[in-house]
Amino acid sequence: MVMVALGQTAAVAALAPALGLTVQQIVQAAPHADHAGLGAPRGVGAGQAGGRRPDPAFARPTKRVGPVYPQDVAHALARRHGWHIAKDATGWHQVVASPSPEGIVETETIHDLLTCGALVICAGGGGVPVTADHDTGALTGADAVVDKDLTAALLAEELKADFLLILTDVPCVYTGYGTHDPQPVLDATPDDLRRGGFPAGSMGPKTEAAARFVERTGALAAIGALDAAYEIVHGRSGTLVRRDLTVG
Repeated sequence: MVMVALGQTAAVAALAPALGLTVQQIVQAAPHADHAGLGAPRGVGAGQAGGRRPDPAFARPTKRVGPVYPQDVAHALARRHGWHIAKDATGWHQVVASPSPEGIVETETIHDLLTCGALVICAGGGGVPVTADHDTGALTGADAVVDKDLTAALLAEELKADFLLILTDVPCVYTGYGTHDPQPVLDATPDDLRRGGFPAGSMGPKTEAAARFVERTGALAAIGALDAAYEIVHGRSGTLVRRDLTVG
């Protein structure tokens, strides 16, 4: 089984199914979808990603959500709604926590759908963030955005996927990306990726997700371009991540 990750609040909960439906419609409309193995029943679900409290991320909200506000409006909204706010180069924003996912609530349902031959689209945007009560286990929505790449890695691990494919808008991982001398990384171990110092706002979460999946499962992961998925799976494109690079 190949797990594909494509590169939260109530707004995320509302948006994720809509994005899932869009992906589903594109897949259904693709030429020769049935011959490519994409003619199976589809399942679209938001997917709830569970975090834990107190996760340190809840004490240091950093993820920008929503529009840019003038300073006076931002402070007024923060007082009214109890928001955390922060300023960047574009203006004032609401900021929320970005915790690591601890589990996927619907893993068993997703597994059952896959067993039935469904192509499941789930955990969009990292999933709808919830936390579980320590005593009762009751789930409560959280003002947070769970990282989508880490959610994909955790879901792939829980589903015992053979391969985690992280698709983005560049052909592979590069060291020195954005400089005059970017170097492609075609083969890497988890340690190699962690030494790369990739930016937290772009390639960093993708390399960490691939590293975690490979470390915890011993399976393979790859990072590459959305339009090269077939070539990546067959080893002709992208960055392949494995436990070691021993030849022979």
